[in-house]
Amino acid sequence: MKKLWPLIPAVALALVGCNSSSSGSSTATAPEIPSDDPPPPAPQKKLPTDYIVVEMGSFEYTGSGLTITKGVCKDKANKYDWSTVPQSGSIAKNDDGSVNVDLGDGNGTHKYEYKSEGSFPKGDYFLSSMLDSASVWGFSLAEPKDYSAVIYPPKDCIFKYFGEMVETFGGITETDVSDNAQLKVGCSEISLGDFVMTYVSNTETSIDYKISFGGKSCKMHQDFLYAYSEKDCELAFSNYQQEYEAGETTDFFDFDKHDQDITAEEACVGLLADYNGAAVLAKKATVSEKQIKKILKAAGASLRKQK
Repeated sequence: MKKLWPLIPAVALALVGCNSSSSGSSTATAPEIPSDDPPPPAPQKKLPTDYIVVEMGSFEYTGSGLTITKGVCKDKANKYDWSTVPQSGSIAKNDDGSVNVDLGDGNGTHKYEYKSEGSFPKGDYFLSSMLDSASVWGFSLAEPKDYSAVIYPPKDCIFKYFGEMVETFGGITETDVSDNAQLKVGCSEISLGDFVMTYVSNTETSIDYKISFGGKSCKMHQDFLYAYSEKDCELAFSNYQQEYEAGETTDFFDFDKHDQDITAEEACVGLLADYNGAAVLAKKATVSEKQIKKILKAAGASLRKQK
């Protein structure tokens, strides 16, 4: 019910408005009547839009219950063993439009900003505590019942986020050369003298890079593999077997260490040969295709370190 303000007689208003010559008091004003209009809406928080999928799965929603099913890929009797495991959590809207979510992963309940993509709970979720960070974690619930854990990386300065990539590149150059290796890291490129690796673009499940030297360039492509896909599990195990047979690893199979598939254009072979020939003459660090793949895997590990 609206509050009714008492009517003030016109005579009283006239008297209030008069100045007294004896007191010298200033003119009084009538009380301000509050507006019945609703308050303006709070400004919307800016939400990122371009993400990379960290992990895939499926979901079931019943009332406030949320079940996330993820994939498990491991070694068993020198073969890959694939299965799925459900995790029971909860999801509930708040009055301010945010959502409290427990993904059933043992990390408890967290507050997320929510962008609807249809009927609740389908849509995109952004971890509220990270909205002011360079990168933002979140997840998506989509048709038909697809769950994706995602990260929104700082694409305008993506290499500054890839700490493990830089450390790996630095480690390679330190072991190969005793003097200053001239390793420099920019927002979208990392260079070793005049050898340059550049971020080009990404999709939701892959990243494209370019390496350059001596006026030549070639492309490298990085696909992410997901334990929820049995085909990806099989491919990861196949890549592991190749490394094991080549003597590149003696460890047991660990999907998280083989959850990427990296390919290079044929032109990269000649480019690396040109660079390494010049590097040997100049007594600088050489870089192999195997090492570059190791660097890119370190970048992928930086992205997926939530797992």
